[in-house]
Amino acid sequence: MTEIVESTDKFTLVILFKTVPEHQQKLIDTVAEETREWIRELPGFVSSNLHKSADGTRVVNYGQWESAEAWEEFNDDPRTDRLRERIDDVEGVELIEANNYIVDDVFQ
Repeated sequence: MTEIVESTDKFTLVILFKTVPEHQQKLIDTVAEETREWIRELPGFVSSNLHKSADGTRVVNYGQWESAEAWEEFNDDPRTDRLRERIDDVEGVELIEANNYIVDDVFQ
């Protein structure tokens, strides 16, 4: 389960994609399918939260892993290449950025 707290030791990753409205849902479906099939079973996986912009031009994946090492193991998995290829096959999708973030403050 996603946990957003200050000073967490979890590896938090935010991935931003630019999309065209007519293919935004295809990108969401592709990432969700791969996550359901195998990513969520990997050691160290915590969560993946897919967000789509109301105008259809962006998708954000807010993900958490137990550690940077767990994230690196995911990247080294040969199935990750298949995921990247499937994302590349979705027309009108562009990876804007993928960065590690540290939660600084949480207000509720």
